[in-house]
Amino acid sequence: MAVIKVDNLTYQYANSSIPALQDINLEVQAGEFVLLAGGSGSGKTSLLRAINGAIPHFYAGFIKGQVYLDNQAVSSLDQRQRVQTAGLLHQDADSQLIMNSVTAEIAFGMENMGLPVKLIRRRIAELNSALNLNQDNHKRTADLSAGQKQRVALAALLAMQPQILLLDEPTSQIDPVAAEEFLTIIRRLNEDTGITIIMAEQRLERCLHLADRYLVMENGQIKGDFKKADDMARWAVENRCPFVPPVPRVFALAGQPSIPATVKEGRQLLRELKTFPTNDDDHRNGSTQLQKHHKCNPEEQAMKDLFRESVILPLPPTGFFAIAQKDRLESTFVVTNGSSMKQPTCSDYIVEMNQVSYTYPHGGKALRQVDFKLHSQVITALIGDNGAGKTTLLKHIIGLIKPDRGRVKVLGGDTLHLDVEDLASGVGYLSQQPDDYLFLPTVREEISFSRRKLGRGTAETEKQLIYRLGLQDYLDCNPRDLSTGQRQRVALASILLSKPKILLLDEPTRGMDYNLKAELGEILKEFVQTGVTILLVSHDSEFIAEYADEVALMSTGEIIAQGSTGEMLSGSIYYAPQVNRLFNGLHEQVLTVEQGVGLLKDYRVRSEGD
Repeated sequence: MAVIKVDNLTYQYANSSIPALQDINLEVQAGEFVLLAGGSGSGKTSLLRAINGAIPHFYAGFIKGQVYLDNQAVSSLDQRQRVQTAGLLHQDADSQLIMNSVTAEIAFGMENMGLPVKLIRRRIAELNSALNLNQDNHKRTADLSAGQKQRVALAALLAMQPQILLLDEPTSQIDPVAAEEFLTIIRRLNEDTGITIIMAEQRLERCLHLADRYLVMENGQIKGDFKKADDMARWAVENRCPFVPPVPRVFALAGQPSIPATVKEGRQLLRELKTFPTNDDDHRNGSTQLQKHHKCNPEEQAMKDLFRESVILPLPPTGFFAIAQKDRLESTFVVTNGSSMKQPTCSDYIVEMNQVSYTYPHGGKALRQVDFKLHSQVITALIGDNGAGKTTLLKHIIGLIKPDRGRVKVLGGDTLHLDVEDLASGVGYLSQQPDDYLFLPTVREEISFSRRKLGRGTAETEKQLIYRLGLQDYLDCNPRDLSTGQRQRVALASILLSKPKILLLDEPTRGMDYNLKAELGEILKEFVQTGVTILLVSHDSEFIAEYADEVALMSTGEIIAQGSTGEMLSGSIYYAPQVNRLFNGLHEQVLTVEQGVGLLKDYRVRSEGD
């Protein structure tokens, strides 16, 4: 029986000239787990909002067609009926948390429904156990990590027992371990309770194995409907979609006839390639295949460029992994005493933190005697679990937080004696909350504000940046009407135009598809070549592998290890990119799609020569 029916739905936001949804027809059966794929701005968030009834009840605009939930038109349901039928979990959990404590947050919806106190208490206890929240149920929501907040927001939705669960990129802000835990919970909910799930996601490599149906969106339309992950992956490759996961992308760019969807399928195919080059082959040849394939040949570059040419225009719109244990992390990563990196002189350090400690007024210790040096004119990635202290470290560099102990030197000055305004003239900072940066009525005004206010950059530079970040169609839109990923890009463009000497980015790839992330990576590399130093916090191992020069790992407020990207990511239990997992045991140094393609093309050349 269809619990969701979308009938000829078209929708256009009030301040947009482009439809966000066009002629959508869809039926979802009870108990299905549907994965919603598509490039940035393809309409995924808008479709979830329409199913939930937020469109048009909350988001104004032109609408045609109808959405039915359990044979009832969404337009005829009141708010209580809508949330009991279809609960929507947003990308940003903070936007959904309104109460001070975890228990109060979970109880809030049930209290508004008028449920008895005994029933409310019982459901809270059940959800705390099911979602591993027992240790957090008396905490303030403001003190939780991103992963914990996401689980609390999920518990608050489940407490109202909706028939349908709608998830909008739920793992975009949480670390790999927390993401794995969260997705395990979601899969268990679907299997054990039969709840219907539709999940929109950019990083398909995390969740292809969870779903039993796959929908692909493009330009506000559903372009593909598949029952098997490999069928969807093959179609996405053939249609040069911007969301193709790393494993199928490697096999496609290498010209392999079989296109696997997951690491497991890819490794099975590699085992069947009898002449596949291995580490031993490279050592016998006296050189590494990775060096040989650092540059793409013309055929491969042409294929790669096809993937980079987006055919999708953006549209408006728990604990069982004990990763925090320092001894385990030190055995997992290479601690870089005497690494192969160039040993910098003091003049190479643009940021120095010496024995820095900090404790939040209402929380635990955020930084513990941190020693950290940021090398000049490189891209350094800061990784670690949620709550490790990464954002706190960034805030110390920009001067938003002063250390309780220790010293922070930025551009030669001690932050204890510098105001935020002084530091901001040389340090650009993009937080995880793009709305904090948006205060003007149009995207055009937001982006040009830095150039006009600071007198930096040119109109031509601004124009190029707008185009490269895919914002050209939204210049006259109110930025608050855009999706989270689009708002992130607006704020990023504004900061890039300020031309800082140091650029601090907190989860900059959130809400971006492969094409946009690749474009951002190239932009950052170009900025480094002009003398900019970049420190980014990210859970996106694929992006880090492609574009970071160095990686530092944080846990429980400490820098555990720091070294080159290859040293830090290769063979890591939790932070290795998917391509590295694919070639694990065959070629541990492989980190990027380009390197994987080079090795597979070697196999093709060797096998054809046999």
